[in-house]
Amino acid sequence: MRKGTILLRHEYGAVELCRGACENEGSEFAMNERDEQRLIKTRDKIAQMKTIEQSILARDRKHLRKERTRRLIQNGALSEKYLHCDNMEPREFEKWLQEIIKIDGVQHPSPDSSEKGIVRQKVR
Repeated sequence: MRKGTILLRHEYGAVELCRGACENEGSEFAMNERDEQRLIKTRDKIAQMKTIEQSILARDRKHLRKERTRRLIQNGALSEKYLHCDNMEPREFEKWLQEIIKIDGVQHPSPDSSEKGIVRQKVR
């Protein structure tokens, strides 16, 4: 560190500040040209990293949406196959499912069950 400079530490690293007469009249501290260039480069890198982070998060959200869509399509296909509801409208199918769930012999699957989504019949 040169005589007459102060090392300023912050979350992105350290910056040397010159003391005394500087380019900015009236201020006690100002960065020299080299430090200004480093600061500009660092800010550009931060902006670039934020852009990369956003693209990674967007890619992850897209992947999760595709997984959910695939699961919904598969569950719908299984419903049509085993419940023979291929000619029902969604509202009609929903009401029909609600009626099935009200039957005493049908248990609701527990959310913490290892067999999620499976409806079991009570054995008497």
